[in-house]
Amino acid sequence: MTARCKLEPFRWAGGIECTFVPHGTGTRRPLDEYQLTGHYDAWKEDLDRAASLGIKALRWAVPWFKVEVAMDNFDWSWVDLVIDHAGKLKLPLIVDLMHYTTPLWLEHDVCDSRYVERVAIFARTLALRYKGKVRHFTVHNEPMVGADFGGRRGEWPPYLLGEQGYVKVLIQNALGMQASIRAIKNVIPQAVFVSADSMRLYRPDTADRGCVRAAKKLFLHHILPWDLVRGAVNENHPLYRYLISNGASEEALLQLQRHAVRQHVFGINFYPWSVFAVKYDGNRRYRYVEAETHGRDLADVIKQTHKHVQAPIWITETSHAGTTTEKMLWMSETIDAVRVCRNALIPVVGYTWFPLTTMVDWAYRNDNKPATDWLLPLGLWDIHSQADGTMTRVETPLVESYRDWVRRGI
Repeated sequence: MTARCKLEPFRWAGGIECTFVPHGTGTRRPLDEYQLTGHYDAWKEDLDRAASLGIKALRWAVPWFKVEVAMDNFDWSWVDLVIDHAGKLKLPLIVDLMHYTTPLWLEHDVCDSRYVERVAIFARTLALRYKGKVRHFTVHNEPMVGADFGGRRGEWPPYLLGEQGYVKVLIQNALGMQASIRAIKNVIPQAVFVSADSMRLYRPDTADRGCVRAAKKLFLHHILPWDLVRGAVNENHPLYRYLISNGASEEALLQLQRHAVRQHVFGINFYPWSVFAVKYDGNRRYRYVEAETHGRDLADVIKQTHKHVQAPIWITETSHAGTTTEKMLWMSETIDAVRVCRNALIPVVGYTWFPLTTMVDWAYRNDNKPATDWLLPLGLWDIHSQADGTMTRVETPLVESYRDWVRRGI
């Protein structure tokens, strides 16, 4: 049974790149995309550009680490300006609460003992302030990616390593998501929750049953945050033993089951690096390698995902960093994939080109090169750095192309 969702039948959308990793270390710089791309200064023009596309939603994140610099010391002044202007433009925001990491005073990031309580307080405070102005929320963007960078690779806070670190961060992310959703719903009962999950297509290289099973299990890892938040990970879940064997406690999993909450829409983030081939290496070992990706592959991701979640689907992120021709093709093919799925009666309710402007590659955090050396042109507008440091937006042909898609409809 498909989950009911109080959304228009279909919404074209855009997004502002909003990765926040404000924690600096001896070898790693803080990563604040709003600062690096000039959005703190150009916010009004960025929203005006977004509205000019004719879109009906904009993904945009509140920088928690700036709003609550010290515990319980909130400064909403800049956020007020943005949300009020979006209202004047009649541009509904899908507000992200956690776009990866926490304020600096949570010393261990999501693994801080205060995290779940504090993120819920932040969510409630935000909901109270913007009730009547914001209705759509993404409580945690790509919780699996955050767990990978912060728990498995040790590149982001809390700087853990390996599978046990990954599982620890993932469980904390899920607990925080549940607490945030409950806090917002208590203030805004009609709130709509849109997940945003990094999804991949894993194609078995052969029809070998082991290869097929390996591809299925890899898919389940990407859907795992959704399953944890909805309380579906019990002893019968295919990844239950994986979680337990890597440090998850039965008590934490039971807590997630008891406090299950529903997100109304499953958001798929899909890029040209999102397709992998699963190969058999011998000795019952399987590996996955990056494969050639086409925009039309999105249709297979949508179908596989919807079969599992049985909820409306929103393409919450997609874009391409290639030539104008490659970007045009990607846009056309991914939109066509959405159309194919809607014609098959799969409820795809939104499509988002994300980000709308050039972003700074996350690798910027790991060296001393200027941000201009790490510009990643995924957007409809390119960003050019001026001599005074201003980041100027330059329209590309993709702008008019996207406007045309929006005018024509799906």
